[in-house]
Amino acid sequence: MKLDIYSKLFLEIAFLLAVSTTFAQQTTSAISGKISDSTEDLPGATVQILFTPTNTLYGVVTNHEGRYFLANLTPGGPYEITITFVGYKTKKYNDINLNSSWMLFFKVMINYFMK
Repeated sequence: MKLDIYSKLFLEIAFLLAVSTTFAQQTTSAISGKISDSTEDLPGATVQILFTPTNTLYGVVTNHEGRYFLANLTPGGPYEITITFVGYKTKKYNDINLNSSWMLFFKVMINYFMK
């Protein structure tokens, strides 16, 4: 039952954000997404986003569904996105560019460490 309430709240917030962007001119960008492995979502994964021209680092932790959202990012790029989770290999993506008033959905699947 709790998951249903959180899911509804997430959808309502996403809807309000989508509607608000149609009424106001935006000069920022956003990134959202979902982190998982091959079998399940990964709550508590760390997503770091580095705006390389100014060395500005943004960070967020995924929620109980493995989802994250980071707004008010400077349009352009390049950005570097790094995903980490205890016991998993770090994933890093370079040369990500964002357009003004766009939201990039970035879904990532990460793998366990192999010894």
